[in-house]
Amino acid sequence: MLIILAVQLRTPGDDPPRSAPLPGWVYGLLAAQAAVLLGLGVALFAAPGQAAPWWPWKLTPLLAQATGAWLIGFGVAAAHEPAERDARRVLPASFSSVLLAVLQFIALARYPGRFAWSSAAGVIYVAFLVTLLVTPAWGWPGLGASKLNAGFCDRPCFLAHAGNTADRRVTEFLAACSFRHRACRSGRRWPPSSS
Repeated sequence: MLIILAVQLRTPGDDPPRSAPLPGWVYGLLAAQAAVLLGLGVALFAAPGQAAPWWPWKLTPLLAQATGAWLIGFGVAAAHEPAERDARRVLPASFSSVLLAVLQFIALARYPGRFAWSSAAGVIYVAFLVTLLVTPAWGWPGLGASKLNAGFCDRPCFLAHAGNTADRRVTEFLAACSFRHRACRSGRRWPPSSS
């Protein structure tokens, strides 16, 4: 991941401009979600015996550490959402949040007896899942093709910056698979506007 990050940071071009800024309340809620995920993840990972009772079902120390590592990963990803401050840029993470909440609700429906529904941890857990469902939904209807594509084609084409021939071949292969890239190279937007 560090190598990929280093290559990405050295790639020429600018980030697309922010075209769909997050409202303040969404920004605050995303920051709170990241703080909860990171805080609980670190607690479960570092002190599984003491933090496991905070979880709404029984966790062994090893399972608490595994859950903590999982929450830390989601917390780092969630912390990127308020850092981006743009609905278009956080769209993939928003889909992930909704999918995570839906899958967690399916697990709760499948194993209702293992969950401490009346405990404070259980109520907080369900409320947190609801925020994962609700937070991304505020911006999806307003994100049309024009907002999603704003600034996309302003970046320099990455094919022009491929280094050696082998890199260029891989890049050309990947570009051949990308509708967006082909549309960008031809000067069109993807997806095409409905007008």
